[in-house]
Amino acid sequence: MYIHSMMIKDKKDREIILRTAEESDAENLIDYLKITAGETPFLIREPDEIT
Repeated sequence: MYIHSMMIKDKKDREIILRTAEESDAENLIDYLKITAGETPFLIREPDEIT
């Protein structure tokens, strides 16, 4: 699914671009998933299960 990108501002008045993930984002997204999976035991997966 493709979502058109949009720009918003956060509470600190920083500009944030919301957009659909692209192939070039894959490595960063995998790293993010590994971090979040390790933060709680209540998720379905463990950090070492993400490749």
